[in-house]
Amino acid sequence: MLTIVGYHYIRELERNPFPRLKALELEKFAGQLDYIDKHYPVVSQQDVARAACGTHQLPANAIWLTFDDGLRDHWEFVFPRLRAREMTASFFSSVCSVVDHRVLDVHKIHFMLAAVEDPSTLKDALLAELDVWREQMQLPTNEELHARHAFAKRFDGSAIVFVKRVLQLGVPLPVRTAITASLFARFVSADETAFAKQLYLNTSEMSEMVAGGMTIGGHGSRHEWLSTMSREQQEADVRATLGFLASIYGRPATAPAFCYPHGSYNATTLEVLAAHDIPLAVTTAVGLVDDLSRPLELQRIDTNDLPFDRNAPLCDWTRRLPGAMPLTGGTS
Repeated sequence: MLTIVGYHYIRELERNPFPRLKALELEKFAGQLDYIDKHYPVVSQQDVARAACGTHQLPANAIWLTFDDGLRDHWEFVFPRLRAREMTASFFSSVCSVVDHRVLDVHKIHFMLAAVEDPSTLKDALLAELDVWREQMQLPTNEELHARHAFAKRFDGSAIVFVKRVLQLGVPLPVRTAITASLFARFVSADETAFAKQLYLNTSEMSEMVAGGMTIGGHGSRHEWLSTMSREQQEADVRATLGFLASIYGRPATAPAFCYPHGSYNATTLEVLAAHDIPLAVTTAVGLVDDLSRPLELQRIDTNDLPFDRNAPLCDWTRRLPGAMPLTGGTS
């Protein structure tokens, strides 16, 4: 039984200009590492890759820590705390955010939402932009978009889900890219390059992390929905990702892992990754890994699924592990 935990933003929100950003507080992260240290043996990406091909056996109830999006938070706050506990982890970065200093659209949306007190403010601004675009091309009506995309999810209310889904998939790519850029400049920053340099890891920081026992993995060239791309486009995306990893390691990456942007992939993606000898890929599907027979479709749990204190009662995810104490009360 392998537990894989997925992380994103980790920071001190009270000292941050975007205190409403949906991030994990640094103090909670430190407490969760203590909980993990008490209940799980932390394994590396290489350990998981060798176990998947049958040349290695993972310890009982192993846990693999994964961090998405190549954020500078991970070098500033995560890396020192992992090293202090002699833990390792994998960090997945998109090429364009590092090489071209582009803020990924998904992060533009996150910071736009963090910049407004009421997400309905951003939703209304989005609807107004869509009305302007309808003068140039045919788009679904606002009512149709609302019916398709305005619903609550696991961690987000309906207004937030609406903004995210419409700007990530609900309208044609040129439209959503242009609207996202316009709203980001209006609500967050007109200097995308400077913002990107503050938000993402640079190659020097990545190299320092690799030297310190961490692993850098692939998160796509431009963080696009792979399932919407042709085979040729997916091939190009994976080649660009592997070339970027080679530039970080100074050689082709050994047993590289991939994290699907937006959790998006299809049968073609699996074929392309296998053809490029990528042994592992993590998804956004929620669950534990009870075997490694499908190593390119590994499930993960979210950081919010585990407690933030070493001495917290076992949560349901930990109780599910072999040898854990039986369930005697509610989940933590």
